[in-house]
Amino acid sequence: MVFNQEQYYSAFIGFNETAIIIQTQSGNGLLAIDYMYQPHVLPLDIDDNMLGETLLKSLSSSRTLVLDSEEIIDFFDLTKGKERYENWVDYLHQSLDYKSKKALFKNMMSCSISLFNGMIEIAPSRHVKLHAWEGLDDDKTITLPLDSTSDEIGKGLRLAMSYCL
Repeated sequence: MVFNQEQYYSAFIGFNETAIIIQTQSGNGLLAIDYMYQPHVLPLDIDDNMLGETLLKSLSSSRTLVLDSEEIIDFFDLTKGKERYENWVDYLHQSLDYKSKKALFKNMMSCSISLFNGMIEIAPSRHVKLHAWEGLDDDKTITLPLDSTSDEIGKGLRLAMSYCL
């Protein structure tokens, strides 16, 4: 995969006792789930190499939207955003066979991933309420060079995931 040094790439990782979900994020400064791309729903026992490859694939789909364009206005439209989020949650709820959406998010941990200038940053978070997370201290952020192997990236992601509260 080819990444532009000057472009910012982003992804979101959610995980619970059932699966790991990797989702592309896009935007321009402000970021959101990019609903053009389906989430990657992975088993917890996926090997580190595949985990790293899937993360890189998700990052490579991240788009930098042009400010004040129709595309970015549509992307961040609150009404459409709410509907897209509900559809995304419904998809995960059904894919993972949870009895309720609340059960899906009850133990959901998350990490934010960014790639810029050849460096991948994986920032774990604290689950503060059903649909809300907050970042942890910077000393918990895992930083890896882009030229790391997929296996190393997968291991780094698992380390960051272990810091989530």
